[in-house]
Order: sequence, then structure tokens, then C-alpha cells
Amino acid sequence: MPRTTAALLERSLQIVDQVGGGQVATAEDTEFARDALTSLLAELSARQIVYVYFDPADLSAEDIPDELFNPLAALLAADLQTTFAGGIVADADREGLINRVRRVTAIGPSYEPLATDYF
Repeated sequence: MPRTTAALLERSLQIVDQVGGGQVATAEDTEFARDALTSLLAELSARQIVYVYFDPADLSAEDIPDELFNPLAALLAADLQTTFAGGIVADADREGLINRVRRVTAIGPSYEPLATDYF
């Protein structure tokens, strides 16, 4: 069952220790994380890695597929780390997180016999 965008934002903020367990993120933090998610999803779409649409006005809509929830939360947290946790995520580490999204969305083997052409 798909997860809500609000849950993704909250999870990402928890990873960078901006929100503790059982606490609610401030409106400013949620807005900043939402804007970062918009940019992140635009980048992933432009790089033809994955296309996920969410309505920025309706964070309670279940727009995030289950299989992408944790990889996207970790990737968004890496992008938020410079603002909230201080420090910069190395490009190689960020690409590793993007590769995690790639692995989740990759098409697996079909186990169908291959058609051959004899000439």
C-alpha cells in the first residue's frame, strides 16, 4: 500500500535528527523538506531513474510506492543534511543512494525464453 508524502517527509527529518520519535515537524521544516523533495524528484525524473508524482498541496495523498519509501527517505535526508545536521554528503555517497533507488526500480529477469532469428 502506498505511503503518504507527509510520512516520507517526517521519516527524512527523523533521519537527520530534526524530529524525534513521537514529535511533529514544524511547518517551516516540513515546507523546506517538501521543496527539497520536489527538486529531488525532478532530478530523478530528468535523469530517467524514476518518476514519482506527488501533489505538493496534498501531503496526505498516498503517492509514494512502498518499495521506494525507504530509499527516497534516505536520499532526501542526505539532501537535507547540509541544512539541518551540518556537514556535506559526498557525491559518491549520494550516488550510492541514487543507485539504491535504481536497484529497487530495476526490472528483474522475466525468465521467458528468448526468441531467436535464424538467417
